[in-house]
Amino acid sequence: MLINVNAATEDHTEEIKEQFYDNLQYLLDKTPKNDIIIILGDVNVQLGKERLYSEVTGQQTLHEETNRNVELLCEFACANNMVVIGH
Repeated sequence: MLINVNAATEDHTEEIKEQFYDNLQYLLDKTPKNDIIIILGDVNVQLGKERLYSEVTGQQTLHEETNRNVELLCEFACANNMVVIGH
């Protein structure tokens, strides 16, 4: 399954950002477990090189420091056994 997304930016409320991930989780929960899932789009994050997130993001990231939206993205990715790739 290919999912195209456009997440809320940093200046939106936490409630709006969390609702985005709740909706995305709902969609994933409805997807058959044997499907390959690829989520593409703009999740409005700046993936940094901090070791804290390296298990999910790897070492090949564009930015030096992450923004707040990364926490939500990484929590979502970890909860769904996914990795984050961004350039």
